[in-house]
Amino acid sequence: MSRFRTFKIDGNSFDNRDMELYFKIDDDQEHVMANFCVTGEGLYYYKPRSHILSPNESEKTKSSADGFLSFEKLKEIFEALPAIGHTADSDIEEIIISQSEQMLILEHKSSDSLE
Repeated sequence: MSRFRTFKIDGNSFDNRDMELYFKIDDDQEHVMANFCVTGEGLYYYKPRSHILSPNESEKTKSSADGFLSFEKLKEIFEALPAIGHTADSDIEEIIISQSEQMLILEHKSSDSLE
């Protein structure tokens, strides 16, 4: 089970339209899985060893994200999950994510199909 390691809100108030939420996610062994930033534009991804949320964080590191997904694309992904068999109560062991040319491919692998 993953958990938040650290998070930070950048912005003068909760009403600020330019507010950013930065957070680190740990895995079961308490190693950083990923660093994220949520803005009004979408979700930014930073590699686990990035300097986000560390004393070495700077405007340069904050502007050098390793990946970005707009909220429109995230919505498409979450709407595609039920189409491949993923629901809140489904028994999914694994979702395989691959890329083919300009497409992101999601495959549902249940414990039955992994054998």
